[in-house]
Amino acid sequence: MKTFAITLICLLLCACSREPRGLADYFPDSKGERRNFQVLVDGLQRGFYNLETRSINEDEQGTALFFLDPRHRDLLGNWHMVLQDERLSAVLPPYGLELELFRYPARPDTNWRETQPGFAGRCLGLEDVEVTAGRFRDAVHLQYRLEPEFLLKMKLDSQGRDILMELWLAPFHGPVRFKVGDSYEEELVERY
Repeated sequence: MKTFAITLICLLLCACSREPRGLADYFPDSKGERRNFQVLVDGLQRGFYNLETRSINEDEQGTALFFLDPRHRDLLGNWHMVLQDERLSAVLPPYGLELELFRYPARPDTNWRETQPGFAGRCLGLEDVEVTAGRFRDAVHLQYRLEPEFLLKMKLDSQGRDILMELWLAPFHGPVRFKVGDSYEEELVERY
């Protein structure tokens, strides 16, 4: 009887574990949920902004995170991150671009994978990441390389240099950290 009880407890614990089972677990889709991020430039706090989870539209399957601050809307024309099936994309409507950011499952790969001319990404693996909102285990660490000719499509001048960007997606929380180069960073402060 003791063996049966121990086996039953183990099965219940395994069934209740919160291990990510798909990309949706890295991109929660509670409609109307907001995330507050702080912007850091050279390590100094330079402002805050919000992301809100919404349906793309009533006819499509999928969820999107929309930026609710003027800086992000004005910079790239109200771009947003969209989750459909096991694929995460960045959609930039004014430029007619949809950039694949990540395809589940997370497979570490040091090779760059170009999804648009001048835009390439790779998954650096799972890691723990600490931000103002707390410590997040097993966040997917993604890295992107944007080449000058790609940036010029969006009227951004990188003075002939590639730009490196990084994104961390934490299980059951979504984006928790975003970094451009060595001096610009955004991190999650709270979800509400």
